[in-house]
Amino acid sequence: MENRCSAHVSLEAQITHILREMGIPAHIVGYQYVREAIVITVCDRKMINAVTKELYPALAKTFSTKPSNVDRAMRYAIEVAWGRGDTEILRSFFGYRLGSKAGRPNNSEFIATISDYLAPQSIA
Repeated sequence: MENRCSAHVSLEAQITHILREMGIPAHIVGYQYVREAIVITVCDRKMINAVTKELYPALAKTFSTKPSNVDRAMRYAIEVAWGRGDTEILRSFFGYRLGSKAGRPNNSEFIATISDYLAPQSIA
């Protein structure tokens, strides 16, 4: 993406660490999409309110695919983390959801939660 914030390199390293701790394997396509979506939303907070209209199309363009493929691959990556991931890490981010009927977070909730966690750190 052309629109990178100044703390891009350390931000990507933090996101990579969080996603791997959560249990999302780096070899699945959705991992790349989730990571890039978090970078974008940390750098441009308004994007979290335009996931299907702006974020998915931007990711699709970057990765030469369709927005629907981005959505599906991200959903799968989150399902993998939710089903096989480190429950302590997931609980630290999504504690209210683990073991409840609410189920896994949707793509927007997942991205927003991690973006909210990282946003104050990237501004400093």
